[in-house]
Amino acid sequence: FLNGFTPYSIRSIVPGGWSIAVEITFYAILPYLFSKIKNEKQAFNFFLLTLLIRVLVITLMEKYPLIADVEIWKTFLYFNFLNQLPVFALGILFYFIISKNTFQKFNFNNSLVILFTLLAILQLSIGIPFLLPDHIFFSIFFTVFAICLSFKQPIFMVNKVINHIGTISFSMYIVHFAILYWLSYFKLLDFFNNQFLNFGFKFLIVTILTILISSVTYKMIELPFQKIGKKIIKNLEANSTVDNNHTTKVALHD
Repeated sequence: FLNGFTPYSIRSIVPGGWSIAVEITFYAILPYLFSKIKNEKQAFNFFLLTLLIRVLVITLMEKYPLIADVEIWKTFLYFNFLNQLPVFALGILFYFIISKNTFQKFNFNNSLVILFTLLAILQLSIGIPFLLPDHIFFSIFFTVFAICLSFKQPIFMVNKVINHIGTISFSMYIVHFAILYWLSYFKLLDFFNNQFLNFGFKFLIVTILTILISSVTYKMIELPFQKIGKKIIKNLEANSTVDNNHTTKVALHD
């Protein structure tokens, strides 16, 4: 889980391994964030703080690279934890916005919102991503999309097929790498000269195969191990209860 802290290994452990390292780092600081972020205003301020930290640190790291390889360093700057932290901040903000399932009058700092909006407009106008790189812009729009979807679920977005995909999504994440590899190995990905038609076909084939195979691995692998995990947690909780009861009895006896 420490591969995210070195440019030479952040992407070299397993496919998508950078995201695992980033997520684990976030989990490590999450208890502290729980103690500090209590409402949507604090969540929004935390999001702005992560943007500021990202700009300062990434700018400094761009100016003073720690390794000679330019491409590896550039890759590390994009995938590292601080560059991805605003995405997690948006997830926290999303939670507070929908936690009561009703729109609320957000008590944000108006001055900060105005400043942030003006800077975003300036960036879009000049085309230089000094404030928000593309992955954060995408995250903002996905957050808005998720908020809207939490209050109204159109049938073309929320149905049995989509719900099933959501259920097996972790298995799909693991499986699709192998499917892409084998389709590429047997040259079953490129059939059309038109890039848009070719992409659409590849997307359809990979998605269908991933859903079919993941439905099997979900039932045969993921669910059984979930049950094992729940059993372990249940036993740990039971042992903890017994130990607490024993400690209480000893204390009362003394």
